[in-house]
Amino acid sequence: MPVEIIEKELSYKVVQAAYEVSNGLGPGFLEKFYQEAMVLVLRKNGRKVEVQKSVPIHKQQTLSYLKATGLPLALIINFGAHRLQVTRVVNTKQKEKSA
Repeated sequence: MPVEIIEKELSYKVVQAAYEVSNGLGPGFLEKFYQEAMVLVLRKNGRKVEVQKSVPIHKQQTLSYLKATGLPLALIINFGAHRLQVTRVVNTKQKEKSA
């Protein structure tokens, strides 16, 4: 059964903009410069752009690892913050253990 590609046109336009930026700037710049160039290109092409949108990416990545391994719990520990930060991530779709 073929898999439907979600947001096919939009993702094509974003990748196209990324190639335009990459070809224009080349390698070696800080992330900030590529980000600013992407914003310019996408806005020039009539796209609405949100910069540095906050998403709980570490939590989602950890949840993916939990689902893949079947483990029930992970802790994300951030020692670099002003105060220690700990986030519990629970695998609600834990695989049944074999008897």
